[in-house]
Amino acid sequence: MAIAQAGVIIVPTEVETSLPSIIKGLRLAAGTCFDPRRERGRYAIQRAVYLLRTLGYGPTLRYIFKEHDGGPISNELARELERLDGSTLRSARPDMRIAEEYPLLKTALNKGDQFVQVLGFSLSVRMRNPGFSRDELIEFQSELDPSLAPYVADAWEFMEVMQWPLTIR
Repeated sequence: MAIAQAGVIIVPTEVETSLPSIIKGLRLAAGTCFDPRRERGRYAIQRAVYLLRTLGYGPTLRYIFKEHDGGPISNELARELERLDGSTLRSARPDMRIAEEYPLLKTALNKGDQFVQVLGFSLSVRMRNPGFSRDELIEFQSELDPSLAPYVADAWEFMEVMQWPLTIR
């Protein structure tokens, strides 16, 4: 299937699973930049890759995520993002499966970076503590970063309504 991006028709001939292909697939799915040259962009990529991982997207399963105050972080992914150069990213083809097969991720990404941060954090906490209630999660998030606490109720509702998987496939 061909997709137009910035006036160029992209016709994928093979499935790519490199990090640059994943980043470009995320850009298509979310319509945002995901710039690995900036710290904020690297964190956004970390969060999006974690969410893809929870949805069972195979190429992201190679990354091991550890708990961090701002949500799950992968040291392997961080190193790969640091080594990534602009020409490699520019020449990569987007992994079209991200935009086509993961509408749940697209919906989450379009809710904004703070929502995605809290969603990743909430998923991680709920996977480790399946009995956590909504109120306990709000209290826990409030202790870590009170500015993000208002997003927890929305993230909780999103996980419930969208039936986001609470296990890594």
